[in-house]
Amino acid sequence: MNIAGQLTESVSLITSYAFTDARITNDGSAPDNNLGHRLPNVAEHSASTWLKCAFQQQALRGLNLGVGMYLAGEREGDNANSYQLPGYVRVDTSVGYAMDIGAAKLTTQLNIYNIFDKHYYVAGEPYNANRAWNMPGDPLTVLGSVKLEY
Repeated sequence: MNIAGQLTESVSLITSYAFTDARITNDGSAPDNNLGHRLPNVAEHSASTWLKCAFQQQALRGLNLGVGMYLAGEREGDNANSYQLPGYVRVDTSVGYAMDIGAAKLTTQLNIYNIFDKHYYVAGEPYNANRAWNMPGDPLTVLGSVKLEY
């Protein structure tokens, strides 16, 4: 389910939620030991939201600020469902500025992902319970960009 809308002239919101009941229906092995198990790395519940403010006042026109979060529920770490990866919430933010330079448009953007430097796992090793192969999520990450359109 997705909801997107303009709350005010300056503020927009995008939010989503997913309920995913993903299970193994055929694993190709005898005697099908994993039939009915939940698929690894697939959270039953996940959600995200992003709130953005694009300033309209003359002095701040072109400036935008955003904050959002991504939530993933507990999920299985392997096909045998022998361990679970914990759920997590990751918070991101952004600031951007766009301005016209003659006929050209300059846009700058700074994104900060995982602003609280939360330690989390995005994936487990689906074929065995070797937890050493669990894939951690990215730590606090800062990414900037500059775009010139002409």
